[in-house]
Amino acid sequence: MICLKMYWTAALASLANAVCALTALAMPDQLETALLLPAMLFVLMIAHQGVRLGRSVHIVDMADLDSRATYTALSNSVVGLILLAGGVFGIIAQWFGVGTVLALFALMAAMAVLAASGLDEVQTT
Repeated sequence: MICLKMYWTAALASLANAVCALTALAMPDQLETALLLPAMLFVLMIAHQGVRLGRSVHIVDMADLDSRATYTALSNSVVGLILLAGGVFGIIAQWFGVGTVLALFALMAAMAVLAASGLDEVQTT
């Protein structure tokens, strides 16, 4: 059985990214308004925190006591490497615009939905 909680969390994060990307691509001049970018950032940060919490809880519930620290360290290291590589997104934003970066984030979130659909349910109620 797939982990539905992780799947829906990833799906909602992907949807939030897609909406922000479409807004930025369709109305790039509106990005200069005072409230649009902070509102989009607020929504994306809520989605990001939901995915982070879901990842952490899933790893802790999946691992036994002996391998929990290893799984957590590996997961945090992978996320850290991805964040370090995030400088590339600044270059892409400079060349192609913020909308393109948001569209890339939406694509990555959609790929996360596919990855989450392959996770087994490990939480017991």
